[in-house]
Amino acid sequence: MAAMRTRSKTQQRTAAPDEPEKEAPAFRKPGFRETFVLRAQTATLMMLTFMAIVWAGHFYVWLLIVALQTLSFRELLVVRYREYKASVESSMPLFRTLQWGWFLCAMFYVYSDFIHQFALEHDSASVLLPLSRYWEAASFAGYCAVFTTSVWTLGVDSVKYQVGQLSWTIVTLCIVVGQMKFVAHNIFEGLFWFFFPVWLVINNDCWAYLWGVLLGKRFVKKPFFRLSPKKTWEGFLGAAVSTVIVAYHTAPLFAKSRWLPRPPPKPTPP
Repeated sequence: MAAMRTRSKTQQRTAAPDEPEKEAPAFRKPGFRETFVLRAQTATLMMLTFMAIVWAGHFYVWLLIVALQTLSFRELLVVRYREYKASVESSMPLFRTLQWGWFLCAMFYVYSDFIHQFALEHDSASVLLPLSRYWEAASFAGYCAVFTTSVWTLGVDSVKYQVGQLSWTIVTLCIVVGQMKFVAHNIFEGLFWFFFPVWLVINNDCWAYLWGVLLGKRFVKKPFFRLSPKKTWEGFLGAAVSTVIVAYHTAPLFAKSRWLPRPPPKPTPP
């Protein structure tokens, strides 16, 4: 009996604890192939569209930026608007109209300044000078009109919410319009200054997906970002290193291009 007890205790000590099963790599999970094919098709379509716009010239790239700014502003407004839509529409006149009025004023101010500077620096655009020289007065008049209307629509019962929304609108304008102020300048100084950063962002996203699929959660189990649980540390670090390597080797190639580093010889709109 003593021998049996000793043997059972020895077996309990030597028995290996149950190890948790390792999560299978993403490329081995069911449905990965279909998802990958769909991603590849969508990415190819987006890349072809983007390259066509870049090939079309500086003016059309600028139009792309304006379109993206408009869509981004709309999306950020919707985030706050959906929650209070019923009460806003019934008690706050011109609420959405004023938000878009602020956006139009900000866009007019930013791009009128650019057009005026462009006309001063390029003889081929000097025809715009008689109109562009009054951009400051026009911007100020638009600001006064929108600000006065915003104050006029304030209600006693909703003033706190309206001021909060006005603050949100101004912050959104700083993000969407303010920090993009010099993008047009960069585009018309040479498409390289627009294309190369976008090229690196695309590379970083692709490398993060590739490294995440191959090595995701193999070494670091802790989630990388709570709002996006599929992001992994392996994908982040692998993408960072890979993007630096790509930037180092491709920057000289793009800089030697006869087209990307050069500004347009004249305005290119039809």
